[in-house]
Amino acid sequence: MKKGIIITSVLAVVTALTVAAVKLHEAYFVADVISDEAYQDELSAEVRKEYEGLLTFLQDGFKDHWEEFDPSDRDLSDVWGYCSEYVSYSEHDIDGNGIPELILADSFDDWNYLIYDIFTFNEESGTLVHLAKGGERDTFQVNGDGVIIESGSNSAYDSFQRGFIIEDCRLTEIRGDAWNDDMLKIDFKRIQE
Repeated sequence: MKKGIIITSVLAVVTALTVAAVKLHEAYFVADVISDEAYQDELSAEVRKEYEGLLTFLQDGFKDHWEEFDPSDRDLSDVWGYCSEYVSYSEHDIDGNGIPELILADSFDDWNYLIYDIFTFNEESGTLVHLAKGGERDTFQVNGDGVIIESGSNSAYDSFQRGFIIEDCRLTEIRGDAWNDDMLKIDFKRIQE
């Protein structure tokens, strides 16, 4: 009889401790989620501020016809000084790390675009990082696997194509057979409305 009471008492204590441990774990988990969300909101605000500053610079340059502004003042591709009315931007998380990259392109629609500049935000240093800069004969596209494909030419005879992935806020070249040419549909917004 005493054995039964002791076993029942031990089981009750173990059950109570288990319930307490689960509640404690849930409380820590909820606190972690809340702090992660607050951190992401803070990071999003920082990223937004940096990207908006760059987009405002571009808008001002286009309005001014690049008389007082120069794309090189912000290390942008020179093509912005004489591009079409289809100059657009998109914020798209190419590498899947939760921080969208700022993509600047001459785009005619969401499938037909030439990317000249790609920026990301370095979370550790809190700075804007220029990942890719193109030119007249050097443009970029993004495929569905998150590979940035650079296409360029030195002449009508000499052209190249290279693939890159984003690692630690910089581009890392990958083998040509490691990526496909299925271009990603990107939702662009016009810089000049």
